[in-house]
Amino acid sequence: MNQRSTIPTKLTSSLQELSLRSNKALVGSIPAELGQLRNLQVLSLAQNDLRGDIPEVLGDLQMLEHLDLSYNMLSGKLPPMLGQLPRLSILDFSGNALQGSIPASFSSLKSLQKLDLSSNQLKGTIPMELGNLANLQFLALSQNGFVGPLPSSLEKLSNLQYFLLDSNPIHGSLPSYISRWTQLRELNLANSYYAGPIPADLGKTLFNVSVINLSNNKLQGTIPPSLENMQHISYLNLSQNLLTGAVPFSERFLQKLGNRLDLHGNPALCIDAASISFSDALLAQQIHPCGSNNKPGQLAAQHLHQGSPSTVSNSARAGVPPSLGFTLTYSLRVLYFLLAYGLFLVFLPY
Repeated sequence: MNQRSTIPTKLTSSLQELSLRSNKALVGSIPAELGQLRNLQVLSLAQNDLRGDIPEVLGDLQMLEHLDLSYNMLSGKLPPMLGQLPRLSILDFSGNALQGSIPASFSSLKSLQKLDLSSNQLKGTIPMELGNLANLQFLALSQNGFVGPLPSSLEKLSNLQYFLLDSNPIHGSLPSYISRWTQLRELNLANSYYAGPIPADLGKTLFNVSVINLSNNKLQGTIPPSLENMQHISYLNLSQNLLTGAVPFSERFLQKLGNRLDLHGNPALCIDAASISFSDALLAQQIHPCGSNNKPGQLAAQHLHQGSPSTVSNSARAGVPPSLGFTLTYSLRVLYFLLAYGLFLVFLPY
């Protein structure tokens, strides 16, 4: 059994890096004596069993560049004095039990590139002052209790690459300025209360984005065709919204994403009849055919070549009559589609 220990309080003042991460035997609180290490540049105490408040005296570490206290059991509020660290580039407090709001003083962290406060118990609105962090590349506030719309000041974060704000009760529309974050690689706003349309030009400028997750919101309107312009997209989740109209994506785009495209849970979303031959993933998500409620016979006619087969069976062992004029794979896709929506066809000989 590992012997439990605490962070030592007597350390040399010339120390530049203190890394005690990933040691569940490290318990207790963060000692205020660490505020005397005026030459400290890196303080990493992540993934331990530390508890209590974050000492305000850490704001005295003027040389500090990297502060990682993630995945402990820290509680209390974020110390406003941490906004006095001019060289700080990484601040990671994720995976704790921190409460309160984000101090406005954090806007003074002009060198900050990464701010991760996800998986805490923070509340309130997102401060307008965060828009002053011009060098910010990574902003993660997921799984907290933030409310209100996204502040307009975030538009100024032109270097942002990761914007992770999922699982917060935030409402309002998706701001159009997201499309001006041209360096963006990942956007996650899932599990919130966003309403209104997806910005029409979202895919026209986000050439570097690989992951977009807007699932489980109240988004309305049609899917912007511009999303297909995102050349590096590898995961797109728009499920569980109120989207309408036809899925606008080409065969190439659908094949590229496959099951990494999630559109399920949009009852008014439909798939164009000409697309069912290559949209297996959408069929599995029960995206219904456009106009199928009114003219199912026309749908079948668009996909079954002319011929005089005797029957079409739902058993793969029965095979496909050669006179059907198309491949087994294609026919099974059509058959799956028809059965999924209750469209039963029987072909009789002339």
